[in-house]
Amino acid sequence: RLSANHIPQLFSIVVANVLLLLTLALIHRCVAAFAPAGAGVRAFEGALIAAATLGLIYFTYPHGSLAARSFILSLAALGIAMLSGRTLLACPNAAVRTPCRATAGLYAAFALTSAARCIGVLLHDTPHEFFTASLSNLIGVLGFQILIVGVPLGYFWISSTSLWASQNQLALTDPLTGLPNRRAL
Repeated sequence: RLSANHIPQLFSIVVANVLLLLTLALIHRCVAAFAPAGAGVRAFEGALIAAATLGLIYFTYPHGSLAARSFILSLAALGIAMLSGRTLLACPNAAVRTPCRATAGLYAAFALTSAARCIGVLLHDTPHEFFTASLSNLIGVLGFQILIVGVPLGYFWISSTSLWASQNQLALTDPLTGLPNRRAL
């Protein structure tokens, strides 16, 4: 039975963090639209989010620990970022390979900040309140700023490059036969 103070914690801590992880997984699904991921990736995403959700619930109610919740959230974000970066680096389309690699670099920077935050939490740099200044909180905010600002620009670059390549291909070939037209010759 949930008491009156558990329900606000459920929404402010658990649901908010799970929505953040679901957003990261949705961003990874957008990555998979440009560079198809291998089999089992969705199962890995689901298992990662389910494990993080259970960990967030456990470290909110029976053992309230901000450090453990920060570690779980950073570790899950690290896993999704590494998965997205690996998917982008394996992009088979030569036309969008450069923007995919640049966006994978941004994911690597986000993964490094998530790993640094995990190490900071393990070294007990996490305060008892989230909004207290600490090095691990600063690193976490920096990582999410990289993700929020850089990755959409990378996706814009990937999509515009892909669109340019397809339009260029259409301009140089005959739509009926697929043979080169006079512009290509």
